[in-house]
Amino acid sequence: MKLLKSTLTIFFLFSLSINFSDAQEVIMTKDFNPVIRQYLKNHPEEKNRTKTLINDTLSLPFFDDFSSGASVYPDTKKWFDKNVFINDGFAIYPPTVGVATFDGIDSVGFPYANTNLDYPADTLTSKYINLNAQTYASDTSIYLSFFYQSAGNGNAPNDGDSLILQFRYYDTTTHTYDWVTVWEVNGESIITPFKQVFVRVNDSIFNSFDTSHIYPDSLTFFTKAFQFRFINLVSGYGDVDIWNLDYVLLNNNRSPKDTTMLDIAFVNEPPSFLKNYSAMPWTHYVQDTVNQMAIQYPLTIRNNDSISHLICYTSTIDNIYTYPGSGSSCVIINAQSDTTVYSQVGNGTPVNFTFPTTQYDWAQFNVKHFLTITAGDTVQSNDTIKSLQRFSDYYAYDDGIAESGYGLHGIGAELAMQFTTTKPDTLRGVYMFFNEIETNVSLRLFALTVWSTITPLDSHQVIQYKMIDQKPQYDSGLTAFHYYELETPQFIPKGTFYVGWIQDDDVLLSIGLDMNSNWDSTRLFYNSQGTWYPSYLAGTVMIRPVFGASATINGIQNPDNSLVNSLEIYPNPATNSIHLKWTSKDHIPSSDLITEIYDPTGRLILSQTGYQDEINISTISEGFYFVKMSDRNSSASFTRKLVISR
Repeated sequence: MKLLKSTLTIFFLFSLSINFSDAQEVIMTKDFNPVIRQYLKNHPEEKNRTKTLINDTLSLPFFDDFSSGASVYPDTKKWFDKNVFINDGFAIYPPTVGVATFDGIDSVGFPYANTNLDYPADTLTSKYINLNAQTYASDTSIYLSFFYQSAGNGNAPNDGDSLILQFRYYDTTTHTYDWVTVWEVNGESIITPFKQVFVRVNDSIFNSFDTSHIYPDSLTFFTKAFQFRFINLVSGYGDVDIWNLDYVLLNNNRSPKDTTMLDIAFVNEPPSFLKNYSAMPWTHYVQDTVNQMAIQYPLTIRNNDSISHLICYTSTIDNIYTYPGSGSSCVIINAQSDTTVYSQVGNGTPVNFTFPTTQYDWAQFNVKHFLTITAGDTVQSNDTIKSLQRFSDYYAYDDGIAESGYGLHGIGAELAMQFTTTKPDTLRGVYMFFNEIETNVSLRLFALTVWSTITPLDSHQVIQYKMIDQKPQYDSGLTAFHYYELETPQFIPKGTFYVGWIQDDDVLLSIGLDMNSNWDSTRLFYNSQGTWYPSYLAGTVMIRPVFGASATINGIQNPDNSLVNSLEIYPNPATNSIHLKWTSKDHIPSSDLITEIYDPTGRLILSQTGYQDEINISTISEGFYFVKMSDRNSSASFTRKLVISR
């Protein structure tokens, strides 16, 4: 486990130094990556992904901005290995949406088993690229360029935690291949903006970078199997010493002044359409639809070209909403700059949009944003971003992915997240996302606590409920939230309440911290020495209170029986098939099980007898469904919600 420095960069142009010795708040790194582990669970074929043969050779130009969003791994058409993490959460203002993140976690989401200082961790290796000598040996205009960033939303690399670029060369005398370092940057323990680098592919550079070694004239880069690779050196354990890589371009007819491209792109994933939350219970949303909608919806767009361009943007929600409703919404973006555009939503002008209400207890909407440019665009994959606006049974500020962790020092230290409900309802549980860390805290105890009142900068508090002897749990499900069901469900009146914990020991429990969302900057409070203080740290602690009754399908609901908590569905949302993971406390024979899928009206869509771990749903339309598993010899049954989205 490695703690982040006490100097936090709020924006990469400004730094704020805070001494946390009194505050007791600590930002922590993660030692595992649950996103990768969940992806492998949903895509087991990725575990056996092999390298392609040498005859799978690419031609110039080579380009990748990691914006496809199709996988947590690099594009197999361009890269050999899969060690880096493709994501849109760790970067701060990248050239385009999506980056390759280098850290101390391997390709299956576990920390590298290496305790040495500055050991090689992630590697990103290009496919073979045809730079045959006959065509390119005399070409002095071949350059590899890329953007890199130190730390971003993660842990900053220290001195010795380097990012290295190597070229693969051929020895015409020994007829062997090997690698040579042609560029390297050292960590400085700070967050940096993205910087662009140019490295020329030319045989003259062998002795220009490493002057301690004399390379013979028999070495050359100009072969039909040229490659380049990036490697990071790590001195810690887990999700540490972060480098973000973006916008990798190898081509000829270039120079170091060739810093632009006709490419207009989104920079980040879209935010929530809600004003106060990333998600909220559907039954609570319909109580106050107008006031829950964001007035404006900011989207950051970047012009990577050397001249200004007029771009037009459109936002859609399924087939029920389009912005702008008619005509187009266009803006001029200056050369090599970012522009934040605002899609009007909610109770704003000119659009007064709210999500259409339904009779069901949850809903989900597909959101899409896309750009058009009359001058054309050389990269299409970064012109469209998509998201899901979910309404289930919980409130959330976070986006579901933890870039870091949050911990408190102090025996009896208290952490409380503030929520405001739109209706009186029953609080029946809490989702919490705990990071797995090197120091095992899974046996450390805390009391899950609900407060009706907390007075900041004072000791006054009113505890409504405590559930003692709880422990951090590390689930393998989607994004690793664990559900803590309240032993006694609590009535929560309309208005403000708080949920969190009181810890038994002076130990850092490492609750997930979403660094991309800052909804709770005024809603997170801690008390370690008798007084409640608002949190000083950026980011969102990943706690989600759950409201309402259990899942119901026209009277079909979850009884408390042997099947409860024994059925897991993944992936969810799903496309063409789902996998079922089922265990029976009473050893019910799998042949006695019946699996059924219902739509929200209670109409039976699919039924099969006997347990099967995979079900084909390719013929079922997109939408919301319930999967019910029951024992045909008793009344035991269990229901899970399912989303089909393509």
